Amino acid sequence: MVVLIVVAGVVAGVIGGLTAEANRLIETLTFGFDFTKSPNGPAGAPWWRRLLVALLGGVACGLIWMRIRPRPGGNLVGVKGASTDPTGTKRLPPLATVLDAFAQMLIVGTGISQGREPAPRQYAAVAAQALARRFRVDVATRGLLIAATAGAGLASVYNVPLAGALYALEEVVRPNLRTRRGWWQVAVAVIISALSTAVSWLFNHRARTYVMPQVRVDVHAYAWAALIAVVALVVGFAFQRALAWIKAHEPDTRRLWWTVPIGAVAVAAIGLWNPQIPGNGQVLVQTVLTGGLLPGALLIACVAKFGATLLSFGAGSNGGVLTPSLAVGASLTMALMGWCHVDAAVGVTVAVVGAACVLTLTQRSPMFSAMFALELTGSGLFTSSAVAWGVGLTWALYLLLPRLARRLRRRGPGPTGA
Repeated sequence: MVVLIVVAGVVAGVIGGLTAEANRLIETLTFGFDFTKSPNGPAGAPWWRRLLVALLGGVACGLIWMRIRPRPGGNLVGVKGASTDPTGTKRLPPLATVLDAFAQMLIVGTGISQGREPAPRQYAAVAAQALARRFRVDVATRGLLIAATAGAGLASVYNVPLAGALYALEEVVRPNLRTRRGWWQVAVAVIISALSTAVSWLFNHRARTYVMPQVRVDVHAYAWAALIAVVALVVGFAFQRALAWIKAHEPDTRRLWWTVPIGAVAVAAIGLWNPQIPGNGQVLVQTVLTGGLLPGALLIACVAKFGATLLSFGAGSNGGVLTPSLAVGASLTMALMGWCHVDAAVGVTVAVVGAACVLTLTQRSPMFSAMFALELTGSGLFTSSAVAWGVGLTWALYLLLPRLARRLRRRGPGPTGA
Protein backbone atom coordinates (compact mmCIF):
# COMPACT_ATOMS: atom_id res chain seq x y z
CA MET A 1 0.00 0.00 0.00
CA VAL A 2 2.89 2.37 0.74
CA VAL A 3 4.32 1.80 -2.72
CA LEU A 4 0.91 2.43 -4.27
CA ILE A 5 0.52 5.75 -2.39
CA VAL A 6 3.98 6.93 -3.44
CA VAL A 7 3.47 5.96 -7.07
CA ALA A 8 0.06 7.67 -7.14
CA GLY A 9 1.55 10.89 -5.74
CA VAL A 10 4.41 10.94 -8.23
CA VAL A 11 2.13 10.16 -11.18
CA ALA A 12 -0.34 12.87 -10.17
CA GLY A 13 2.52 15.38 -9.90
CA VAL A 14 3.83 14.57 -13.36
CA ILE A 15 0.30 14.73 -14.79
CA GLY A 16 -0.33 18.09 -13.15
CA GLY A 17 2.95 19.55 -14.34
CA LEU A 18 2.41 18.37 -17.91
CA THR A 19 -1.20 19.60 -17.86
CA ALA A 20 -0.07 23.10 -16.87
CA GLU A 21 2.53 23.09 -19.65
CA ALA A 22 -0.10 21.88 -22.13
CA ASN A 23 -2.45 24.70 -21.10
CA ARG A 24 0.24 27.26 -21.88
CA LEU A 25 1.04 25.55 -25.18
CA ILE A 26 -2.61 25.61 -26.29
CA GLU A 27 -2.90 29.34 -25.57
CA THR A 28 0.37 30.06 -27.34
CA LEU A 29 -0.68 28.12 -30.44
CA THR A 30 -4.12 29.70 -30.58
CA PHE A 31 -3.44 33.32 -29.62
CA GLY A 32 0.32 33.57 -30.11
CA PHE A 33 0.98 34.04 -26.37
CA ASP A 34 -0.09 32.79 -22.92
CA PHE A 35 -3.05 35.10 -22.43
CA THR A 36 -3.84 34.07 -18.83
CA LYS A 37 -0.58 35.72 -17.79
CA SER A 38 -1.38 38.93 -19.66
CA PRO A 39 -3.14 41.76 -17.78
CA ASN A 40 -5.21 42.39 -20.91
CA GLY A 41 -6.11 38.77 -21.55
CA PRO A 42 -6.29 37.90 -25.27
CA ALA A 43 -6.49 41.57 -26.30
CA GLY A 44 -2.99 41.35 -27.78
CA ALA A 45 -4.29 39.11 -30.58
CA PRO A 46 -6.17 40.52 -33.62
CA TRP A 47 -9.96 40.53 -33.28
CA TRP A 48 -10.45 38.15 -36.18
CA ARG A 49 -8.05 35.63 -34.67
CA ARG A 50 -9.89 35.69 -31.35
CA LEU A 51 -13.18 34.94 -33.09
CA LEU A 52 -11.64 32.35 -35.41
CA VAL A 53 -9.94 30.29 -32.70
CA ALA A 54 -13.16 30.35 -30.66
CA LEU A 55 -15.08 29.01 -33.66
CA LEU A 56 -12.54 26.31 -34.53
CA GLY A 57 -12.07 25.28 -30.89
CA GLY A 58 -15.83 25.16 -30.40
CA VAL A 59 -16.36 22.97 -33.45
CA ALA A 60 -13.55 20.58 -32.46
CA CYS A 61 -14.73 20.24 -28.87
CA GLY A 62 -18.39 20.01 -29.87
CA LEU A 63 -17.57 17.10 -32.17
CA ILE A 64 -15.56 15.37 -29.44
CA TRP A 65 -18.34 15.72 -26.88
CA MET A 66 -20.97 14.66 -29.41
CA ARG A 67 -18.98 11.46 -29.93
CA ILE A 68 -18.21 10.52 -26.32
CA ARG A 69 -21.22 11.71 -24.28
CA PRO A 70 -24.34 9.62 -23.68
CA ARG A 71 -27.38 10.32 -25.86
CA PRO A 72 -29.71 12.15 -25.77
CA GLY A 73 -28.05 13.86 -22.81
CA GLY A 74 -25.98 13.44 -19.70
CA ASN A 75 -22.29 13.11 -18.92
CA LEU A 76 -19.68 10.44 -18.43
CA VAL A 77 -19.06 8.74 -15.10
CA GLY A 78 -17.00 11.26 -13.13
CA VAL A 79 -14.56 11.20 -10.27
CA LYS A 80 -17.27 11.29 -7.61
CA GLY A 81 -19.28 8.55 -9.27
CA ALA A 82 -16.31 6.22 -9.62
CA SER A 83 -15.02 6.98 -6.10
CA THR A 84 -18.22 6.63 -4.10
CA ASP A 85 -19.88 3.65 -5.83
CA PRO A 86 -20.01 0.92 -3.14
CA THR A 87 -20.42 -1.85 -5.72
CA GLY A 88 -17.35 -0.92 -7.73
CA THR A 89 -19.24 -1.23 -11.01
CA LYS A 90 -19.02 2.45 -11.95
CA ARG A 91 -15.72 3.09 -13.65
CA LEU A 92 -14.19 5.96 -15.53
CA PRO A 93 -14.13 5.12 -19.26
CA PRO A 94 -10.40 5.79 -19.85
CA LEU A 95 -10.33 7.02 -23.44
CA ALA A 96 -13.55 9.02 -23.21
CA THR A 97 -12.47 10.62 -19.91
CA VAL A 98 -9.10 11.64 -21.35
CA LEU A 99 -10.75 13.06 -24.47
CA ASP A 100 -13.24 14.97 -22.32
CA ALA A 101 -10.41 16.46 -20.26
CA PHE A 102 -8.48 17.44 -23.39
CA ALA A 103 -11.58 19.10 -24.84
CA GLN A 104 -11.99 21.13 -21.66
CA MET A 105 -8.38 22.34 -21.90
CA LEU A 106 -8.83 23.22 -25.56
CA ILE A 107 -12.14 25.06 -25.21
CA VAL A 108 -10.90 27.17 -22.26
CA GLY A 109 -7.59 27.73 -24.04
CA THR A 110 -9.50 29.20 -26.98
CA GLY A 111 -11.37 31.56 -24.68
CA ILE A 112 -14.64 30.12 -23.38
CA SER A 113 -15.60 31.22 -19.87
CA GLN A 114 -15.16 28.09 -17.75
CA GLY A 115 -12.67 26.60 -15.35
CA ARG A 116 -10.29 23.93 -16.57
CA GLU A 117 -9.55 22.37 -13.19
CA PRO A 118 -11.55 19.18 -13.92
CA ALA A 119 -9.00 18.17 -16.58
CA PRO A 120 -6.05 17.34 -14.28
CA ARG A 121 -8.45 15.66 -11.84
CA GLN A 122 -9.75 13.44 -14.62
CA TYR A 123 -6.29 12.56 -15.97
CA ALA A 124 -5.09 11.70 -12.47
CA ALA A 125 -8.24 9.72 -11.68
CA VAL A 126 -7.84 7.58 -14.80
CA ALA A 127 -4.24 6.87 -13.80
CA ALA A 128 -5.34 6.00 -10.24
CA GLN A 129 -7.99 3.63 -11.56
CA ALA A 130 -5.32 1.84 -13.62
CA LEU A 131 -3.01 1.66 -10.59
CA ALA A 132 -5.80 0.24 -8.43
CA ARG A 133 -6.40 -2.46 -10.99
CA ARG A 134 -2.67 -3.21 -11.28
CA PHE A 135 -2.26 -3.52 -7.50
CA ARG A 136 -5.58 -5.41 -7.16
CA VAL A 137 -6.95 -3.38 -4.25
CA ASP A 138 -10.48 -3.70 -2.87
CA VAL A 139 -13.39 -1.49 -3.89
CA ALA A 140 -13.14 0.88 -0.91
CA THR A 141 -9.41 1.41 -1.39
CA ARG A 142 -9.89 1.94 -5.12
CA GLY A 143 -12.45 4.68 -4.45
CA LEU A 144 -10.16 6.38 -1.94
CA LEU A 145 -7.21 6.19 -4.31
CA ILE A 146 -9.18 7.69 -7.22
CA ALA A 147 -10.48 10.56 -5.07
CA ALA A 148 -7.11 11.32 -3.45
CA THR A 149 -5.20 11.18 -6.72
CA ALA A 150 -7.78 13.38 -8.46
CA GLY A 151 -7.37 15.98 -5.71
CA ALA A 152 -3.61 15.65 -6.06
CA GLY A 153 -3.90 16.38 -9.79
CA LEU A 154 -5.65 19.63 -8.91
CA ALA A 155 -3.02 20.39 -6.27
CA SER A 156 -0.11 19.88 -8.66
CA VAL A 157 -1.47 22.22 -11.34
CA TYR A 158 -2.23 25.10 -8.98
CA ASN A 159 0.39 24.45 -6.28
CA VAL A 160 -2.30 23.99 -3.61
CA PRO A 161 -1.47 20.80 -1.63
CA LEU A 162 -3.88 21.34 1.27
CA ALA A 163 -6.74 22.36 -1.02
CA GLY A 164 -6.11 19.29 -3.16
CA ALA A 165 -6.40 17.03 -0.14
CA LEU A 166 -9.50 18.88 1.07
CA TYR A 167 -11.13 18.48 -2.34
CA ALA A 168 -10.81 14.72 -2.01
CA LEU A 169 -11.88 14.63 1.63
CA GLU A 170 -14.64 17.24 1.79
CA GLU A 171 -16.22 16.85 -1.63
CA VAL A 172 -15.79 13.14 -2.34
CA VAL A 173 -14.65 10.85 0.49
CA ARG A 174 -16.26 12.58 3.50
CA PRO A 175 -14.36 10.53 6.11
CA ASN A 176 -15.78 9.68 9.52
CA LEU A 177 -13.16 11.17 11.85
CA ARG A 178 -14.54 9.18 14.78
CA THR A 179 -13.01 6.06 13.28
CA ARG A 180 -9.48 4.92 12.56
CA ARG A 181 -10.41 4.38 8.93
CA GLY A 182 -11.47 8.03 8.67
CA TRP A 183 -8.05 9.21 9.80
CA TRP A 184 -6.41 6.72 7.44
CA GLN A 185 -8.34 8.30 4.58
CA VAL A 186 -7.15 11.73 5.67
CA ALA A 187 -3.54 10.55 5.78
CA VAL A 188 -3.70 8.99 2.31
CA ALA A 189 -5.21 12.13 0.76
CA VAL A 190 -2.69 14.45 2.42
CA ILE A 191 0.35 12.32 1.54
CA ILE A 192 -0.61 11.86 -2.11
CA SER A 193 -1.42 15.56 -2.49
CA ALA A 194 1.84 16.62 -0.84
CA LEU A 195 3.90 14.26 -3.01
CA SER A 196 2.21 15.41 -6.21
CA THR A 197 2.76 19.07 -5.35
CA ALA A 198 6.45 18.46 -4.61
CA VAL A 199 6.89 16.69 -7.95
CA SER A 200 5.09 19.51 -9.78
CA TRP A 201 7.68 21.98 -8.48
CA LEU A 202 9.98 20.57 -11.15
CA PHE A 203 7.63 22.25 -13.63
CA ASN A 204 6.26 25.36 -11.89
CA HIS A 205 9.23 26.16 -9.62
CA ARG A 206 6.82 26.73 -6.69
CA ALA A 207 5.28 29.80 -8.35
CA ARG A 208 1.91 30.99 -7.05
CA THR A 209 -1.01 31.34 -9.43
CA TYR A 210 -1.66 34.93 -8.32
CA VAL A 211 0.65 37.74 -7.30
CA MET A 212 -0.70 39.08 -4.02
CA PRO A 213 0.09 42.76 -3.32
CA GLN A 214 1.03 44.11 0.08
CA VAL A 215 -1.92 44.08 2.48
CA ARG A 216 -2.43 46.28 5.52
CA VAL A 217 -3.51 44.79 8.82
CA ASP A 218 -6.71 46.55 9.82
CA VAL A 219 -9.39 45.22 12.16
CA HIS A 220 -12.00 46.97 10.03
CA ALA A 221 -11.37 44.26 7.43
CA TYR A 222 -13.28 41.83 9.64
CA ALA A 223 -16.34 44.07 9.59
CA TRP A 224 -16.13 44.39 5.81
CA ALA A 225 -15.66 40.62 5.58
CA ALA A 226 -18.90 40.12 7.50
CA LEU A 227 -20.76 42.40 5.10
CA ILE A 228 -19.27 40.67 2.08
CA ALA A 229 -20.17 37.28 3.55
CA VAL A 230 -23.85 38.27 3.38
CA VAL A 231 -23.55 39.71 -0.13
CA ALA A 232 -21.66 36.63 -1.31
CA LEU A 233 -24.36 34.41 0.16
CA VAL A 234 -26.91 35.97 -2.20
CA VAL A 235 -24.66 36.11 -5.26
CA GLY A 236 -23.11 32.69 -4.71
CA PHE A 237 -26.47 31.04 -4.15
CA ALA A 238 -27.88 32.67 -7.29
CA PHE A 239 -24.81 31.55 -9.28
CA GLN A 240 -25.08 28.00 -7.97
CA ARG A 241 -28.81 27.73 -8.69
CA ALA A 242 -28.44 29.22 -12.17
CA LEU A 243 -25.64 26.79 -12.99
CA ALA A 244 -27.69 23.85 -11.72
CA TRP A 245 -30.68 24.88 -13.85
CA ILE A 246 -28.59 25.35 -16.98
CA LYS A 247 -26.80 22.01 -16.53
CA ALA A 248 -30.19 20.33 -16.17
CA HIS A 249 -31.25 21.84 -19.50
CA GLU A 250 -28.12 21.20 -21.57
CA PRO A 251 -28.54 20.81 -25.34
CA ASP A 252 -29.11 17.39 -26.84
CA THR A 253 -25.79 15.60 -27.34
CA ARG A 254 -26.43 15.40 -31.10
CA ARG A 255 -26.55 19.22 -31.30
CA LEU A 256 -23.24 19.92 -29.57
CA TRP A 257 -21.37 20.24 -32.85
CA TRP A 258 -23.11 23.58 -33.42
CA THR A 259 -24.25 24.74 -29.95
CA VAL A 260 -20.72 24.70 -28.48
CA PRO A 261 -19.13 26.83 -31.24
CA ILE A 262 -22.01 29.32 -31.03
CA GLY A 263 -21.40 29.69 -27.29
CA ALA A 264 -17.64 29.97 -27.81
CA VAL A 265 -17.99 32.68 -30.44
CA ALA A 266 -20.50 34.56 -28.27
CA VAL A 267 -18.04 34.62 -25.36
CA ALA A 268 -15.27 35.71 -27.73
CA ALA A 269 -17.49 38.56 -28.91
CA ILE A 270 -17.98 39.63 -25.29
CA GLY A 271 -14.21 39.47 -24.98
CA LEU A 272 -13.79 41.97 -27.82
CA TRP A 273 -15.59 44.46 -25.57
CA ASN A 274 -13.96 43.30 -22.31
CA PRO A 275 -10.83 41.14 -22.81
CA GLN A 276 -10.77 40.04 -19.16
CA ILE A 277 -13.88 37.89 -19.58
CA PRO A 278 -12.64 35.02 -21.83
CA GLY A 279 -10.85 32.11 -20.23
CA ASN A 280 -11.18 30.65 -16.78
CA GLY A 281 -11.14 33.99 -14.92
CA GLN A 282 -7.51 34.14 -13.86
CA VAL A 283 -6.96 37.40 -15.76
CA LEU A 284 -9.88 39.07 -13.99
CA VAL A 285 -8.84 37.86 -10.52
CA GLN A 286 -5.28 39.11 -10.99
CA THR A 287 -6.59 42.46 -12.24
CA VAL A 288 -8.72 42.77 -9.11
CA LEU A 289 -5.76 42.01 -6.85
CA THR A 290 -3.43 44.36 -8.72
CA GLY A 291 -5.94 47.21 -8.93
CA GLY A 292 -6.46 49.77 -11.64
CA LEU A 293 -10.16 49.33 -12.48
CA LEU A 294 -12.86 51.70 -11.29
CA PRO A 295 -15.77 50.27 -9.24
CA GLY A 296 -18.21 50.59 -12.12
CA ALA A 297 -15.88 48.70 -14.46
CA LEU A 298 -15.41 45.97 -11.85
CA LEU A 299 -19.16 45.54 -11.40
CA ILE A 300 -19.66 45.32 -15.17
CA ALA A 301 -16.87 42.73 -15.37
CA CYS A 302 -18.51 40.75 -12.56
CA VAL A 303 -21.87 40.68 -14.33
CA ALA A 304 -20.22 39.86 -17.66
CA LYS A 305 -18.22 36.98 -16.16
CA PHE A 306 -21.35 35.67 -14.44
CA GLY A 307 -23.30 35.77 -17.70
CA ALA A 308 -20.50 34.45 -19.92
CA THR A 309 -20.01 31.44 -17.66
CA LEU A 310 -23.72 30.62 -17.74
CA LEU A 311 -23.67 31.06 -21.52
CA SER A 312 -20.74 28.66 -21.82
CA PHE A 313 -22.46 25.92 -19.85
CA GLY A 314 -25.74 26.60 -21.62
CA ALA A 315 -24.05 25.93 -24.96
CA GLY A 316 -23.17 22.43 -23.74
CA SER A 317 -19.50 23.01 -23.04
CA ASN A 318 -18.00 21.03 -20.18
CA GLY A 319 -15.70 22.59 -17.60
CA GLY A 320 -15.30 23.77 -14.04
CA VAL A 321 -16.50 26.71 -11.96
CA LEU A 322 -13.67 27.23 -9.48
CA THR A 323 -11.88 30.18 -11.07
CA PRO A 324 -15.06 31.75 -12.54
CA SER A 325 -16.51 31.72 -9.00
CA LEU A 326 -13.38 33.37 -7.63
CA ALA A 327 -13.53 35.99 -10.39
CA VAL A 328 -17.19 36.82 -9.72
CA GLY A 329 -16.64 37.09 -5.97
CA ALA A 330 -13.41 39.09 -6.14
CA SER A 331 -14.62 41.62 -8.72
CA LEU A 332 -17.93 42.23 -6.95
CA THR A 333 -16.19 42.69 -3.61
CA MET A 334 -13.58 45.10 -4.92
CA ALA A 335 -16.30 47.12 -6.65
CA LEU A 336 -18.10 47.50 -3.32
CA MET A 337 -14.83 48.36 -1.56
CA GLY A 338 -14.17 51.08 -4.15
CA TRP A 339 -17.60 52.62 -3.73
CA CYS A 340 -17.15 52.60 0.05
CA HIS A 341 -13.72 54.26 -0.30
CA VAL A 342 -11.94 51.43 1.51
CA ASP A 343 -8.16 51.58 1.29
CA ALA A 344 -6.86 49.26 -1.46
CA ALA A 345 -4.43 47.55 0.92
CA VAL A 346 -7.44 46.51 3.03
CA GLY A 347 -9.78 45.95 0.10
CA VAL A 348 -7.54 43.31 -1.44
CA THR A 349 -7.89 41.20 1.71
CA VAL A 350 -11.66 41.54 1.59
CA ALA A 351 -11.58 40.66 -2.13
CA VAL A 352 -9.99 37.30 -1.29
CA VAL A 353 -12.73 36.83 1.31
CA GLY A 354 -15.43 37.55 -1.27
CA ALA A 355 -13.87 35.20 -3.78
CA ALA A 356 -13.73 32.37 -1.23
CA CYS A 357 -17.30 33.01 -0.05
CA VAL A 358 -18.81 32.80 -3.54
CA LEU A 359 -16.77 29.65 -4.22
CA THR A 360 -18.10 28.18 -0.97
CA LEU A 361 -21.64 28.42 -2.30
CA THR A 362 -20.93 27.09 -5.79
CA GLN A 363 -18.90 24.17 -4.41
CA ARG A 364 -20.73 23.71 -1.09
CA SER A 365 -17.34 22.99 0.44
CA PRO A 366 -16.28 25.74 2.86
CA MET A 367 -12.95 24.28 3.99
CA PHE A 368 -11.79 23.50 0.46
CA SER A 369 -12.95 26.89 -0.83
CA ALA A 370 -11.17 28.85 1.88
CA MET A 371 -7.93 26.91 1.53
CA PHE A 372 -8.01 27.06 -2.27
CA ALA A 373 -8.29 30.86 -2.26
CA LEU A 374 -5.58 31.22 0.37
CA GLU A 375 -3.06 28.89 -1.27
CA LEU A 376 -3.61 30.38 -4.72
CA THR A 377 -2.71 33.83 -3.40
CA GLY A 378 -0.13 32.78 -0.81
CA SER A 379 -1.98 34.87 1.77
CA GLY A 380 -0.59 35.49 5.24
CA LEU A 381 -2.09 35.06 8.70
CA PHE A 382 -4.20 38.23 8.66
CA THR A 383 -5.90 37.45 5.34
CA SER A 384 -6.27 33.80 6.36
CA SER A 385 -8.13 34.74 9.53
CA ALA A 386 -10.38 37.15 7.60
CA VAL A 387 -11.18 34.44 5.03
CA ALA A 388 -11.94 31.91 7.76
CA TRP A 389 -14.29 34.42 9.42
CA GLY A 390 -16.05 35.36 6.19
CA VAL A 391 -16.41 31.82 4.83
CA GLY A 392 -17.57 30.54 8.21
CA LEU A 393 -20.25 33.23 8.38
CA THR A 394 -21.42 32.60 4.80
CA TRP A 395 -21.68 28.86 5.39
CA ALA A 396 -23.45 29.29 8.73
CA LEU A 397 -26.04 31.58 7.15
CA TYR A 398 -26.47 29.17 4.25
CA LEU A 399 -27.24 26.34 6.68
CA LEU A 400 -29.33 28.30 9.18
CA LEU A 401 -31.54 30.53 7.03
CA PRO A 402 -33.52 27.68 5.39
CA ARG A 403 -34.16 26.14 8.82
CA LEU A 404 -35.32 29.48 10.16
CA ALA A 405 -37.63 29.94 7.16
CA ARG A 406 -39.15 26.47 7.66
CA ARG A 407 -39.71 27.17 11.34
CA LEU A 408 -41.45 30.45 10.55
CA ARG A 409 -43.69 28.76 7.97
CA ARG A 410 -44.70 26.11 10.49
CA ARG A 411 -45.52 28.76 13.04
CA GLY A 412 -47.77 30.55 10.53
CA PRO A 413 -49.19 34.04 10.91
CA GLY A 414 -49.59 35.28 14.44
CA PRO A 415 -52.95 36.18 16.00
CA THR A 416 -54.44 39.46 14.90
CA GLY A 417 -55.87 41.80 17.44
CA ALA A 418 -59.06 43.89 17.03
